[in-house]
Formats: sequence, C-alpha cells, structure tokens
Amino acid sequence: MLGASADLVMQQGDIVAIGGRLEDLTSNIGLLGPEVPDAKALNIPLDQAEILVTEKGMDGKVLKEFRHEEIAGQLQLTRIERSGEPIPLGAETTLKRFDVLFVTGLKSAVEKLAAKLGKIARPSTSTDLLTLSGGMVLGLLIGQINVPVGSFSVGLGNAGGLLLSGIFVSSIVSRLRFFGSTPNAARNILEDLGLVTFIAIVGINAGATLLAQLTGSIAVKILVAGFIASTVPPILTWAIGLHVFKINPAVLMGGVAGSRSHSGPCREAAKEIGSSVPWVGFPVGYAVSGVLFTVFGYFAMVLSQ
Repeated sequence: MLGASADLVMQQGDIVAIGGRLEDLTSNIGLLGPEVPDAKALNIPLDQAEILVTEKGMDGKVLKEFRHEEIAGQLQLTRIERSGEPIPLGAETTLKRFDVLFVTGLKSAVEKLAAKLGKIARPSTSTDLLTLSGGMVLGLLIGQINVPVGSFSVGLGNAGGLLLSGIFVSSIVSRLRFFGSTPNAARNILEDLGLVTFIAIVGINAGATLLAQLTGSIAVKILVAGFIASTVPPILTWAIGLHVFKINPAVLMGGVAGSRSHSGPCREAAKEIGSSVPWVGFPVGYAVSGVLFTVFGYFAMVLSQ
C-alpha cells in the first residue's frame, strides 16, 4: 500500500484503486489497464469529521476555488452548517467563519483540509457530562437572580434559569462543536423524563388540595379556560403567521410547536415531510414562550394573592 502522493511513480504491475462517479469510471476503463478484483486494494479506510472554519483567510472563499487542491479528489463534502442550520451546497457556496463542514474521505486529506480551514471535530456518541453539569450550575445561578419590582421581586426561578442556560450553551455548541456533545437519543430521554417529572410534581403538589376545592362550577371553569388556552392561541398564531407574515408552513409549524413547549408536533411534521425544516422555527418559539410563561406566571401568582 503506497498511498497516493503527488510524486508517486507508477510501475507496470501496480494495482490502482480509483473512486469517482460511475459514468466517469466506466468511460475510462482500460486507460491504465484491465479491471481486476483485488479486495485488499479496495479496502481503503474512510474518515468522517466535522471541520470548523476558524481561519480568517478562509472567510469569503468560494468552494470552487478548492477544485485544484491536491486533496480535492480525496474527500467529499456532504453538508455545511451555518449557525446550526444547513445551507445550500454548490460550487458557488461561500464559506464564512464558524461554518461547520461535514466531510468524508481519506484521513490524510481530511487532516490537511482541517489544517487549512481551522479545527477538526469528530462525531461522537458519548455525552459531555462536564458541559451538561456546568450548564445546570449556570442555570441555577441565573435562577437565583431577583429583580425588585415595587414591593416585591421578580426572578426566573430554577426553571427559567435552566432554560436560559440551555439556550446559551446550545448556541455556543452549535457553532464550536468542541464540547457539549449530546446524542439525539440522550436529548430525547432528558426531554421526555423532564416533562413527565414536571407533570408528576405539579400533580403531587396540587393533588392534596385540588379535590377539596374542586366543585362543580370550578371544574367547568377550569375545563373552559383550559380548552380556550390550548386551542385558540395556536390557531391564531398559525393563521397570522401563514396569511399575514407569509411564513413557510414547515417553519411555522415548528414555531407553533415551540410556543406550546411541545416537541411532538414538530417531530411529526418533520417526519411527515421528510425534512428537518420544522425544527428551524422550534427553538425561538420555545425559548420566548418559556421565559414569558415563567415571568407572567409569577406575576399572576402575586396578583392573585
């Protein structure tokens, strides 16, 4: 196995492994010699990596400018993400600092490209517990901050602090990719367990006094108020977003799901259309509604006393 360096001299009897588009390979069969079945020559290990663009000189570079590089035929660029979202990929695509390039190819070529563009981060299935713990501590500290308003003080509490901390850490991780690795399966478990635990705690705390205070008239009022709060806001949001602001329906569905703090509709919408576009609108709606629910819920509690 001699590799594929630029100064390598071929000799008669060498076996060369070639990769590329099928039409290019079949149209040039016989250029070097006959095709032979050689499992060892075809057993070429490929590397996968995420490359973060940090070099200032690469800012504004167009992808087609790399076509004459030595490594151009040794790897494949499969996706580019900017601020955590995929962008269209083509020869005219322009690189920006902190773009993340997903590449597959020879390990030597991947490392050369990483040295040219910035830093390399390889996908991992492990969870960065240090970042998770640090984010939780930061969130709890934010939750302890109280702002005096008149005769009382207002704070986000532990739930609001953890929400803001999660937004902050997620925003950094989506751009830097060097810490905070949390696989989707782990995130889904945390999300589901957190929601179930929250509902269970609320039910336990309210259950002791709810049955004693729940009369017929109050039950009807709770049912009517809950129905209105659960159905009217999403319908109005969808109608205004679709007909007034002309928002893409897939993105709008994610925003509506985020505003209700429920990822289920967004997940089903993404599955239905076979795309992750609905998740583009989910984070902002989730973050804003979570903070507003916490703040206005606190005001409602104070004013009701």
